[in-house]
Amino acid sequence: MKLFLISVLSIFLIFIGGCVAGFFMPNTLTVERSIVMDAYIDDVFPYLEDLEQHQNWAALDLYLGNTAIITGGADYGTGQTQAWQNGPENFEFGSREIVQSQAGEFVQISLNIAGKSSLMTHALTSNQDETVTVLSNHAFPQPGFPYLGRLRQYLVKSGRERDLDAALLRLRTIVEANRD
Repeated sequence: MKLFLISVLSIFLIFIGGCVAGFFMPNTLTVERSIVMDAYIDDVFPYLEDLEQHQNWAALDLYLGNTAIITGGADYGTGQTQAWQNGPENFEFGSREIVQSQAGEFVQISLNIAGKSSLMTHALTSNQDETVTVLSNHAFPQPGFPYLGRLRQYLVKSGRERDLDAALLRLRTIVEANRD
């Protein structure tokens, strides 16, 4: 009986410790990655402001696989929207929309996957050596009480960083291959 009580108390203390640790974590998990490309801003920006081009390089589209994606709204830039349902890979339903775009500077995309919203920003800066740096920032709001979801998200942060690195590498490959 004593061993049982110690086990229950230990589990309870671990739960309380996780809640306390999660309470002090930020309520937004931010993954930020960058890459330098041998290209001009005008070569890169069309791939960022057109959601149909994202299907060739974005990390999300790897998970979507062959899922049917419906595109609507503007042809490109602010207002362009895409939506999908559960596909053959059983990835959750969702949508994305370009909510803000400044030509040659940045594109901000609102994602909603299974009712969970996040915000992704791709910014461009021109370098002196005629290269361009693409900075991608993906902000994931974290759940509230009991704050254990925050701990779980930080455990998968490195996987999200790898996905974003791979996406930016695919983007660089596409841009540099198609550069005039």
